[in-house]
Amino acid sequence: PTAAVQMQPATARESTTTATGAPSGSAEPAGVARPAPGINRPGFIDHPDGSNIRTAPAESGGQPLTPAPMPPTTRVFVSGHHPDTAEWWYVTALLPGGLLRGYVQNFRVTTDLPEPTAKLYQIQSGARPAPRRRTRGGRVHPPRARRGARR
Repeated sequence: PTAAVQMQPATARESTTTATGAPSGSAEPAGVARPAPGINRPGFIDHPDGSNIRTAPAESGGQPLTPAPMPPTTRVFVSGHHPDTAEWWYVTALLPGGLLRGYVQNFRVTTDLPEPTAKLYQIQSGARPAPRRRTRGGRVHPPRARRGARR
């Protein structure tokens, strides 16, 4: 016989932490101000230098929550902004160590997604992506020279 399992919220003693020491789950990391709500949009880091995720705006003494900036194309969910300035957005990022929440400069995030589930690539300035074509079965293959093409 099996019994139904019901999820229960973790108490403060039972909460887990991410690799950076910030609590995971629904609570804000320690020292992070509660955001002003109102944005609620998926996005990604769209800046060549990436972006630090902080406890507060850098101008207010906010500290980075990660040892290095999140790389470009990191997916985030923007759910608000800092209570003192709308230029710093409150984001949730899924990083290898778990969920991390904090503030990011708004110009480093793009919320106008071409397609929410699209795979994102960072292409260096002046570079061209290699053309691809799809075949039956959904597999992707590089293009081949056409038969009978002149050399």
